[in-house]
Amino acid sequence: MSENTHERVEKNIFFYWLVLSYFKSDKGTRLIKIFIYPLMIVLLSSCSSPLASLPVEAKSSHLVDFTDLFQTGHTQFLATVEQDSSLNKIWGSRREEVVMVFIDIEWDDGEKEQAQQSGILLHDASLILTAGHGFVIDDGKITQVRIRTVANIERVVDVMGFAVDKKKSAPEDWAILKPIIAIEHLSPEPLSLADTGNKVLVLGYPGGLGVTEDDQVIRVQERLSGIRYPLGLVCEQKLFDEHTLYPFAGAVPINGISGAPVYNSEGKLVGIFNSIGRQRNLLGWQYIFWMTEIPWEAIQKFSLN
Repeated sequence: MSENTHERVEKNIFFYWLVLSYFKSDKGTRLIKIFIYPLMIVLLSSCSSPLASLPVEAKSSHLVDFTDLFQTGHTQFLATVEQDSSLNKIWGSRREEVVMVFIDIEWDDGEKEQAQQSGILLHDASLILTAGHGFVIDDGKITQVRIRTVANIERVVDVMGFAVDKKKSAPEDWAILKPIIAIEHLSPEPLSLADTGNKVLVLGYPGGLGVTEDDQVIRVQERLSGIRYPLGLVCEQKLFDEHTLYPFAGAVPINGISGAPVYNSEGKLVGIFNSIGRQRNLLGWQYIFWMTEIPWEAIQKFSLN
């Protein structure tokens, strides 16, 4: 059935409904509908006019690749960190700690799905920290969890534990994973940077996108070899609300960036990316992000196992 045929059927059904509802009404309601129904019919006809009636020049239409949008954001991010020596050092020394996390899910109806989020290697890669909400599955089960490093090393991991509680003033949303086969990775030396303000750096893989060594944004799954660094996002923290992040420059945080590590201007790991929201101010609506504090006690507990 063609698209125009569908439209005619939908119109006819709607008109029949108008007629039936009119005659089933009482006398007073009918008088009101006499004025309202003609307006509804006019709106239906005008809104359902075929798009073909609007001439479009073939030369003026083109598609923008998804990666092009993120390339613009990454260019903005690089320009920002180049003006801040602390952020630039964090970007250069901490991005190799970031991993992609793949969660294979089998739903109760038999459908299979693979979810992706971000994470960070801890304790010389003996543990991985990521967001916990991806492991809450109500109508299915997780069949396997894997991680992949920037150097394309992939490992199956066990879920040691997770916690999700977004009702607290300090949200709790974390999961700790352990590679079944060890990864050869040494954690970088601590950075000795002066506190330069309220800016923080988020490093993750939104939409499964990353960057090459020459800063080209790519779909990581389509890259068969080579380094796949995470994308960066610079945010600001407010003095009395350290769990809320305000975007400043960089990648758009869409699905896949949950669990991304958050570093302060001193280079310290202070949280992991949790969720996205909106907040109204004098200029209108503004996107805001939330982070979860690092569960150091749980990390210490599982590192001894």
